[in-house]
Amino acid sequence: MMPTSLVRRAPALLFLVALIAPAFGATPPNIALTLRNDFIREYKNRATIDADLRVVIAAEHPHTVGSTSSDDGDLHVAVESDDVGLPMVAELMNARNFSDAVEALQDAEGGNALKATGVWRIWPEHAGEVEFIQDSAIPPYPHTNPPHVYEIHPIISVNSFDTRSSFADIEGYEGYKDSRVAYNAISKLDFWIEPGPSTTSMTMKSVGYNYIDMKVQLLEPVTHELGEAGAHGEVTHRDGYSFYGSWLTLSGNVLKRQVRFILVAGTPPEASIKKLSPGSVVHVVAMPRVDLALVVYRAGAGGQVLKWKMPYELVILAVLQ
Repeated sequence: MMPTSLVRRAPALLFLVALIAPAFGATPPNIALTLRNDFIREYKNRATIDADLRVVIAAEHPHTVGSTSSDDGDLHVAVESDDVGLPMVAELMNARNFSDAVEALQDAEGGNALKATGVWRIWPEHAGEVEFIQDSAIPPYPHTNPPHVYEIHPIISVNSFDTRSSFADIEGYEGYKDSRVAYNAISKLDFWIEPGPSTTSMTMKSVGYNYIDMKVQLLEPVTHELGEAGAHGEVTHRDGYSFYGSWLTLSGNVLKRQVRFILVAGTPPEASIKKLSPGSVVHVVAMPRVDLALVVYRAGAGGQVLKWKMPYELVILAVLQ
């Protein structure tokens, strides 16, 4: 029998439990995404996606470049694609330097089609209150940033216009996220996986941190190719490399010992980093996204692994001096 003193205090104790439970992961994450398993397998070891896009709404001009996180110089375009089957946004980095690509995206506004390639990105930054189920009906877009968890960001080509050189420092931008602050936010995020025979559902918490100012120390040579896989798992069309490295602060302190980093083929970061040796430290701007390879591993492992924290990898977008 519960002691009398505890019986009298039970309401207060229950109230206290209700307050602190979220801090221990007792409440489920609230952003839901369901993907086809074949889609996950196809892109888990790819840096980019090639897609036929329908441009629904294009911004009239790129973002200005300044001190806030939204003054990042990107061009936002709300798009649809049967290749993805989700509400989505495409973003061109350093857009002010690519007037031809900007014009092509803007001219296609209203549902016109164009071909684009870019970094696929699943990230719960602008999810709103929508449940995202692949290949379901897509609600009308109110503007260039509709609720979404899927992006093509950054774009590396639009029709015949190549924009790989956009992977560079955003000159004049003061909104890069602090390495330690970003790590502390991302590493604590709840992420639940529900595997199924044909689809996998993921629930997660909202988080931002597009452009992170950080250092990375290479733990291995950059030799692992990413891209389309052949019948025996070999890479038939390389679109980048992955390597494991340590996530560091700018002062060199280790935040996470081992993280998968992604380099996109033909970009300045790939050219700079691919030639480095293990142990090298480089100052970069990186962008987090859900690591689908880790999602596949956890779905296969089952049990408590399905409720481990956010599985993420980091795409390197610029090498800084």
